[in-house]
Amino acid sequence: MPQKIWCSCGFIDGEEYTVAPGSSVILVGTHHDQIVKLKNYRQLSENFQSIIYKRFMDTSQSEKLGYPKVLESIEISSKTGYNIKQLCTLIYDIAGQLLVPNSKDQNIFQQRIPAKYIYLEEALEEYRINKKISMLNDKEYQELIKEISQQKNHVQFRDYVELQQATKWLHENGIIVHFEDTLLSNYYFLDPQYLAELLAQLIASEQTNGLSRHDEEQNKQILPFNDQGSLIEILICTSDLQMIIGSNDDESEDSNPFVIELFVQQSTIGRILTILMAHFDTLLEDWYPEMGTRFVQNSKGDYLVNRFIPCHQCLNENNQSENFICQTFWLEALMMYIEKGMEIKCEKHGQISLKCIAPDLIFCDLSSDNFIIPFEAIKLKKFIGQGTFGTVFAATSYKSTVDLACKAFVPIDSSITSGLIEQAHSGTKDEENEKKISLRDIAKEWTRNPMRAASKAYITCRQELSVLLTTGSHPNIVPLAGLCIRPLSLMLHYAPMGSLESILKEYKRTNTQLGLTIYQKLIIQIASAIVHLHNNNIIYLDLKSENILVWNMPQPRLPSTGQVLVKLSDFSISRVLSSIGTKGFAGTEGYIAPEIVRFTGDELYTEKADIFSFSMLMYECLSLNHPFSRNKRDHARELILHGWRPSLTEQELSSPTLILDLMVACWSEHPNDRPSAKDIHQLASSLEFRHLMDVIEIGNREEFNDSNTLAAVSYRENNENDDNDDDDIDIPTADCWFIRQSKQEQQSSIVIVAYDQFNAVSQQIINLGNCEIRSIYYHIRDHVIVLTDRQNMIYIYCTQTFQKLNQFPLVHHQQSGHPIHMTSLPETSIVFLLLSDNSIYSIDLSIILHRSRNLNSSTVDLCYRYVANVSLPTFKILALPTASGRNVEIWCGCSLGNLRIIDVRTAQLSVQLSHQLLTGSSAVHLLCVSRNSPHQYLIWTAMKTDESNDITIDSILPTRILVFIGLNTGHIIIIKSSAIQVLYTVHAYDQQVLHLFALSQSALSPSTTNESHDNRFITQFKYLQEKFEQHRFNRGNFRTPLLARPDNNDNELDNISYMLAIGYGAKACQSIPQLQKYSSDGIFLQTWSLDDFIL
Repeated sequence: MPQKIWCSCGFIDGEEYTVAPGSSVILVGTHHDQIVKLKNYRQLSENFQSIIYKRFMDTSQSEKLGYPKVLESIEISSKTGYNIKQLCTLIYDIAGQLLVPNSKDQNIFQQRIPAKYIYLEEALEEYRINKKISMLNDKEYQELIKEISQQKNHVQFRDYVELQQATKWLHENGIIVHFEDTLLSNYYFLDPQYLAELLAQLIASEQTNGLSRHDEEQNKQILPFNDQGSLIEILICTSDLQMIIGSNDDESEDSNPFVIELFVQQSTIGRILTILMAHFDTLLEDWYPEMGTRFVQNSKGDYLVNRFIPCHQCLNENNQSENFICQTFWLEALMMYIEKGMEIKCEKHGQISLKCIAPDLIFCDLSSDNFIIPFEAIKLKKFIGQGTFGTVFAATSYKSTVDLACKAFVPIDSSITSGLIEQAHSGTKDEENEKKISLRDIAKEWTRNPMRAASKAYITCRQELSVLLTTGSHPNIVPLAGLCIRPLSLMLHYAPMGSLESILKEYKRTNTQLGLTIYQKLIIQIASAIVHLHNNNIIYLDLKSENILVWNMPQPRLPSTGQVLVKLSDFSISRVLSSIGTKGFAGTEGYIAPEIVRFTGDELYTEKADIFSFSMLMYECLSLNHPFSRNKRDHARELILHGWRPSLTEQELSSPTLILDLMVACWSEHPNDRPSAKDIHQLASSLEFRHLMDVIEIGNREEFNDSNTLAAVSYRENNENDDNDDDDIDIPTADCWFIRQSKQEQQSSIVIVAYDQFNAVSQQIINLGNCEIRSIYYHIRDHVIVLTDRQNMIYIYCTQTFQKLNQFPLVHHQQSGHPIHMTSLPETSIVFLLLSDNSIYSIDLSIILHRSRNLNSSTVDLCYRYVANVSLPTFKILALPTASGRNVEIWCGCSLGNLRIIDVRTAQLSVQLSHQLLTGSSAVHLLCVSRNSPHQYLIWTAMKTDESNDITIDSILPTRILVFIGLNTGHIIIIKSSAIQVLYTVHAYDQQVLHLFALSQSALSPSTTNESHDNRFITQFKYLQEKFEQHRFNRGNFRTPLLARPDNNDNELDNISYMLAIGYGAKACQSIPQLQKYSSDGIFLQTWSLDDFIL
């Protein structure tokens, strides 16, 4: 009976230790009223207490067996009340002696509890009782805390971290239940009893728990979880290797239900043993390290965990006699014997075949003959480098047609490698000496403790081999060519350009920045590799430039094709991700995620740890510095834990906004706030990733006139001919004038946003008072902004000083219309006004600008004159010089697809054109021009129909080579003007694209090339309209690109560097959930870079 009691106690303590390692235990013997009836009760009790002391209370014995610390044992009876009061006193005394973790003198019972914790406890209890709600998700819990904070001023939390500390205190005191693991961290149980009853129904059986119900209704219960298995997985150990073993019905003494015989191939046995060893090592190393990792000893020098392999012949001779002896071998010793080529002998049966006792140690699970490469088939060429887990040599083999890299996990014969190492030149003597010292340290380790070194080499090789075999082939993961068993080495494809770290150092040495095109290709390829790993349930854990190998990449200040090919390597510390996450501390200082650093890997984390490392890699490629290298790197861990992130210079902050936003989202403190690797790859593959430079919001939609949203861009006179040097990056080069017209207050104002090359640097507002602005125009020659309102008032503002220069009324003959559009010739001071009654007037700005501010009626009559009436509903006008340059023609966009050209000198209609009407009522509502040569123009027109669901063109920006077209669906289409070829389609906004402007005055200058054309003008809208009509009835989702981008190898550059787009809802910034910080009803100004635009 004592032996049975000891077995039961040992099992209970073992279970307790796996759940709460390091806790204090009191062993309580129940049913004293039954045991006391036995005749030999006192002797049994004394023997029992003696066994408990030797097995559980003796420190050395308990550590050896892996049991927790047992402080006391007591016998009680709940029926007679025997020792119940003593048990209460014992619990109180022991609990009073418990210390706060990592403290030497502070008792747990003497901790000071913040008052806000108590108030929070009361508020949650009141909420649970009143609302009768037992569980909240994370979002509901956050909203409840915010509501409580608003109602009670004394319950205020500084940040999310302090709230989590309060939640943890509530959990530890049994007030609520909140698990820290990945799958259940989203749930907060306000009623622990509710959770207990739910668990009883889910996992308890009738034999072990009387609370469980076994009726038809139990199968109909709806669980309050998105993943019904998530709660069970916390309590039941799951594994990739699941073996269902039937129980033995024969209960005779000769039967042994714990012995399983498998009659399978050696390769299958090798795979099973490999998986078993990997899972055992993972459990001991990462999940339960207190139970004993490899080579961990107790105070007496005994290993806490011993791994033995029995002699298979001894097992076969087992006759179950009492004198049966089976020789066993240390698993780690076998690893050393294999590496040294020693024979394995049994004292009874002589030499033993490793294929029979340990097929996994000699890689019998790898069945392919071509995969195992003998060392004789390998020729080492040069020494590449040495890392934590191996030494790398460039090599060749007659079994491979490509150059190889031999990653040796064990020291190779010095007679072969010494010459190669001496020939290697690392650049500096300090680095060479460091390599030599490191290699000597490895050799000393193998001499001093060969068994430990051999075990580490095998486990590391198996780890990396497992990842490479699991992931299979991927273009951005280093390919595996084979395995050499002695010396233990992996044969990988050779990277001709070395590591990304060395190339980034060369860029920094030559003071050269990584181009955005190269940067984008790097991010895409690395993200693609991470996506592939995560899809195969693998966390990389060591993402940094040193582990990225380069096959092709432009060198600084050298000509290149721009091709980039990089591959991920070194999976020595990668981990398999279970459904609930993983544990274990791994990574490089400065790249490790805060959830790993904070708990040193003892708490669960997910693949989002790789996303944090990805952000640091993005920073490294952007700044050419290691994370926190501008601080003291030794303090990187503390800086990360306190919320600090690497610093950025002004130049780095001028990078495209999506690059910066993505980097910030990836290094978020909370893992749930980081995007997935798939989201990163999708965003990095988009055109806007490197071309969208800046995004600002200037107001809500309600503040502007939807039917007539007005804007113009002016250019600074002192920066017209700048070379855009980095020193002038903060000097404004252009200003965006935007008319804000309040619908409720009937007030108008001008919002002026100043831009340097591409960033918005300042903003100011000019109040216009009670007026309704109907048109705005920037006159380049005189550097003024001209405004007109509904009352026919004209306002003139200087673009350099932002002061109003003049205002005067427009007096004409009919008094039945107001200005709706303006145009002019850049070479003259004449501005042409289109009125709502289809009449055209001209204004001479030179007269107005040189007269006094208060103009009299005679002066006004001199500065403007009537030109003509178009006689058709007209929406836009465009002024162009004639071929001789002695006259001006006004192109008028009219209803029914008509274009009328008015001769200004004769005030007569000279030419009338008509578009082919593809739909019903259509009007030419856009007219734009691009200048190809001093005497040649390209006219771009757009038509608008009356159908509300139709796709329409809302803005056009033509340049010498490209044409940008903004649609009412929020897309921007980029077209090559010479061939009418669609290059790209970008989904820039949620709704319509209001305006497109060039942020460089050079975009309006003519080309220097002389091209001959037969026609006097070119109208190219017809082709585009036909393209759009093809998609009219089969659009489906407007949020997908309308036109596909064909292959294009044109490397021409345009005369515009940056483009300003204005529209509703910044769609480009909302492509992944973590960046959805903008309102869909806001008006946004986006700056797009067009440098290196054609990929």
